[in-house]
Amino acid sequence: HLGAAGGDPGLYLNIFPSTHENLFVLGLVDGLALGWQTFYEQAELVAAVIHAQRAAPEHAETLRARIRGQWPELNGGLRFAPEPRMHHRVDVATYRAALASHLQEVTAG
Repeated sequence: HLGAAGGDPGLYLNIFPSTHENLFVLGLVDGLALGWQTFYEQAELVAAVIHAQRAAPEHAETLRARIRGQWPELNGGLRFAPEPRMHHRVDVATYRAALASHLQEVTAG
């Protein structure tokens, strides 16, 4: 279900495919000093999205609109070597801030 054009499965925040609203990928992210807390934050966001799909669809739709639009840069201004696995490389602080921002947006209300 994940088209990996050039090795990149095309996941918003390395979690959400643009083509499937109920499919989520956790752990497909790489970064210096990235640890279990980041995976927990991914799972927390996914749980919030699943809850919002039922309890507050307008909040879930806000995220879907972001997925259909411009995706955030998650490299924190860093330039990573052009290797296949680098599709998943992020700047950890930038990535965790994006997760937190999206979590706040999905759970707002």
